[in-house]
Amino acid sequence: FVMMLFLLAPQEMFGTTIIAQFTEGSALSAAGAKEGDRILEIDGYQVNTDKDMGFALALADPNQVHMVVERDGARVDLGTFAMHSQELEGRNVVAMDFYVLGEKRSVPVVLRRAVADTFSTTRMVLESLKGLVTGRFGMNEIAGPVGTARAISQVTGASLAFGFGEALSSMLMVMVIIPVNLGIVNLMPLPALDGGRLLFLVWEAVTRRPVPAKYEGYVHAAGFVLLIGFMVVVTFHDIFMIVTG
Repeated sequence: FVMMLFLLAPQEMFGTTIIAQFTEGSALSAAGAKEGDRILEIDGYQVNTDKDMGFALALADPNQVHMVVERDGARVDLGTFAMHSQELEGRNVVAMDFYVLGEKRSVPVVLRRAVADTFSTTRMVLESLKGLVTGRFGMNEIAGPVGTARAISQVTGASLAFGFGEALSSMLMVMVIIPVNLGIVNLMPLPALDGGRLLFLVWEAVTRRPVPAKYEGYVHAAGFVLLIGFMVVVTFHDIFMIVTG
């Protein structure tokens, strides 16, 4: 929250989820959306902030996007429709054909946005982990220390074209996501992680007897070996991606 507050404080305007206007030939407008509509859901993903909206659209299939908006206090289901697309890093992604209203900076707005964006970032991390488990994302979407350093370098380098302030802002955003990601992963009920230890404590509370320390040690040791093995695989994959481009 503190880092997000520090990141948002210098901004003069903030994006919202309220449609301000459409581009010419907008697919969203053709689907029935109107200026002033507030976007509530995209493909079942609840949209509370512009970050939620961007994340949901980045994951959406351009050929079939389902959207729900709020109009005059009522929910309006726009159904499933195709949106314009563009190619990005070999993937066909949604091309936004609308603009959203801006919100001027003020102390209450910055505080509210810091809380909302922190929750949005947490939800994005959880949704990404869910995608890894369900197979929606593959190895190319996983990064270890080497891949993370490369991503920070790429994001910062691309943002420098818009000025030092934009580059610093992008780097800080990545720095916000990383600890949130690590914290959530650490709480997962897996051996060798805090979440795994918590699982044993829950078992002890339910059964009224602890798991023998010897066996718990075996489980955590096995989990640690698997975790290190996974990190080695991811690191070699990061290096391979850098070498092959």
